[in-house]
Amino acid sequence: MRFVAVLLLLCLCGVYSERHVYCGRRLADTLMLLCDSDYLMKRSLDHEGPGWWWPAQRARALGRGKRDGIADECCVKPCSIEELLSYC
Repeated sequence: MRFVAVLLLLCLCGVYSERHVYCGRRLADTLMLLCDSDYLMKRSLDHEGPGWWWPAQRARALGRGKRDGIADECCVKPCSIEELLSYC
C-alpha cells in the first residue's frame, strides 16, 4: 500500500527534480510517505563521502554549509523530491 502511495506521489509530482511548494500538513504528509516507506532504498551513511580518508559526516557538512530549515527550503520556496529526501 505504501509503495502505491509513494508511486502515486512521484507521478503527481512529475519529474523527480521538478520543484513544488510543500507547506503545513502537505509537507508533513509528504515527508511521512517518503521517509517511512520501506520500499525506498535508503543510502547507507557509511558509503557516502569522497573516500575512506574523509569521515562521511564531515564531508556532508562541508557540502551543505549553513542549512536552512525544511520550511525555508520547501514552503517559502519550491523544492524537489530529492531535497525532501535529504531530510529523511
